[in-house]
Amino acid sequence: MEDKTIQKMLTALLQANNQIHWVGSYAHGLTKEGDPYIVLFPAAEYLEHQVCRVYPEHFRKLPEFIPRETPADIRPSKSSPKKDAAVPCPVFSVLTYPGKETQMGPETRFSDTLFITKQNPTGQNVQYAALSQPKPAPPPQPTPPRPDNGTARSAPQPKPAPVATAKTTAPAPPSKTHFCPHCETYPVDQPGEFCENCQMETERETGNGTPLQNPHPPRPWTPAYLRRYLTVRADELASANQPSQDQRKLIGPVIEAAANVKDPAKARRLVLSYLFQTEEPGNLATGQAIAALRWLAPQADTGGSFSAAGISADEIAAILELFKVK
Repeated sequence: MEDKTIQKMLTALLQANNQIHWVGSYAHGLTKEGDPYIVLFPAAEYLEHQVCRVYPEHFRKLPEFIPRETPADIRPSKSSPKKDAAVPCPVFSVLTYPGKETQMGPETRFSDTLFITKQNPTGQNVQYAALSQPKPAPPPQPTPPRPDNGTARSAPQPKPAPVATAKTTAPAPPSKTHFCPHCETYPVDQPGEFCENCQMETERETGNGTPLQNPHPPRPWTPAYLRRYLTVRADELASANQPSQDQRKLIGPVIEAAANVKDPAKARRLVLSYLFQTEEPGNLATGQAIAALRWLAPQADTGGSFSAAGISADEIAAILELFKVK
């Protein structure tokens, strides 16, 4: 069996077990005993939960752009940092494994870094290299010439040689995180673009690098096709980690905002009932909630309000038009 085939099989198995995560920001913390750690957060903007904690014995496995030293303003606390205090960074994937059982399920523990991209999920132009590079030392000041019996004129001060510095500004990244439409796991630069892993699989199967074909028709989809797709995706995601209450709370308001009708609550109930056979986001099963969030792809504006992706809003409008809702 070829190495690429084994790699794809292992990747699929790890994805099914929810052990591969894409990270887009991090934050330093100290336990109440004063022990340092680093919290990793998901690349997707609408996911607020932490992926895992990384402790000093595993710091060497993290990408180099994440500083190992804990900032001086961090204080010991029994609470973990939140995503709104995290530092954005290039998107990278990590491998995790389940730890001890807790009331909320098994702990998610860090194993290793898998893949590093150049993509910044927040759209900010962050100087990543400047986080870890020391500042250049100031140039030495020239020594003034000694006077000769008080009659010699002082020589002009030479200008210090310019100090060469490396460019540390990362290229301007896209403002949103898009995922491969084939595996829906790996981030890509443009919507509809396929990740390198999926392209490699096609090349292995065809032997000539035939471009991967999108298995779905162009979006926006018809209401019937969208319902079939979300039903399949919900079944596939049934064993994934439970989304947080904050994530679930986004589903209803985002649908209502996209509906743009006189009775948004009625529109939300109709859309959810049509797609998932329930009127309330709180009643969605784990797979249904995750499928709904990935479909809506909520994006926050400058005021902190969330809205659905444009294509998803068009599909919501098509459902409402089907039922003559205005």
